[in-house]
Amino acid sequence: MARATEDQGVVELAGQAAGHPGMLTTADGSLLHKQSLPQEASFYEAVQARHLATGDPLAPFLPAYYGQRPSSTISQGDNTANEQQSTGTTTIVIANALYGLRHPSVLDVKMATQQYEDDASEAKKQRLTERARDTTSTRFGFRIAGMLLRVGAADSVRVEKPEAYLITSTLCPAYLRRFLPDPTTAADGFGDALLGWIIRDLYALHAALEGRDVYFIGASLLLVYEGDVTTANERWAEYLAAGPAERPAVEATLYRFNVIDFGHSYWAANPTLLADFRFGLRNLAATLEQIRAGHSFNMESILRD
Repeated sequence: MARATEDQGVVELAGQAAGHPGMLTTADGSLLHKQSLPQEASFYEAVQARHLATGDPLAPFLPAYYGQRPSSTISQGDNTANEQQSTGTTTIVIANALYGLRHPSVLDVKMATQQYEDDASEAKKQRLTERARDTTSTRFGFRIAGMLLRVGAADSVRVEKPEAYLITSTLCPAYLRRFLPDPTTAADGFGDALLGWIIRDLYALHAALEGRDVYFIGASLLLVYEGDVTTANERWAEYLAAGPAERPAVEATLYRFNVIDFGHSYWAANPTLLADFRFGLRNLAATLEQIRAGHSFNMESILRD
């Protein structure tokens, strides 16, 4: 396991689509410093140990993990300050999925119908149950938590709460279409390929989780692609020119797919909650398949059990 360096300063992350604000990245942008619960560090370390021992199929879907550190240095112009940490939290260091992309377009999808632990307060259970009911979580096992996308040559558009809390099944397909590259400026075939890659990875993750003694509460999918039109079109041309052996490396310069946020995820058997997460994967894949086919559809008509 690579060690987190002690002397590299950090700055606030640009390009965060959802989650708690104030995520930090190393000055070169390659690593994230994330304040998290100790359980998240434990989950990453367990995945890493399992992958080193047996080649765990879940590992490729997670950001690379580089350990914990007690504090970080935040760059503030010519000054520095220590990162403030809440009691009971730690700072983990993970790979930044946005690194290497000129203008990343980002979609954060909160997975599963239940997004609280059984010992949560009644007020929290009620709040999250109502949010799931009012969005697409209860019926489909996923909801759009946030979005950042490139529009035109210079502008970025954000979809954040409270707007994200208003995305119902009637609105969700339009928001997912909005996330995709603009077909009037993107190179021919890139948007279709991007959808194909996402759908492929959703089903691959679904298969990797089958029968596993693991479950997630509050985890998200992070979908990222190169939103700068000129850069994306150039890299798409490189992809088309590449041979089969070289294409995965070029694809990685255009698109990334990660599962993130493991503060309430555990290596233990809970078939109900694991099935809940996989239910969301199937329904998100089915929704994107309809979009890829160019269909006008009602999400209720494609609901997967």
